[in-house]
Amino acid sequence: MSERTPEEHRTLVRSLFGRPGVAISCLWLGVGLAWLGLAIAEPSAFRYFVAALWLIMGGGMLVVALNDRAERNRQRTSSGLARAASGPLSDRSEHSDRNAP
Repeated sequence: MSERTPEEHRTLVRSLFGRPGVAISCLWLGVGLAWLGLAIAEPSAFRYFVAALWLIMGGGMLVVALNDRAERNRQRTSSGLARAASGPLSDRSEHSDRNAP
């Protein structure tokens, strides 16, 4: 079996889950827990199956949502560091031009 590249894996995950939010993922997990409660209260193979389906999908969406959030934070941090590194130098040159006689 051939291994997938990160881009192929990302495409597969996006086709399954899209771009879920953390709140939506938690909602799916909550519905899964409710189904699990029903399955425990009145045992049925169908209820266990539905609970497992909701929990697996909610967990997958939560992983994708948190991974997306971490990626956005990494991009913000790296662009913020680049701006911070260039920002004070450009401010100094502007101030020195204004104060020059």
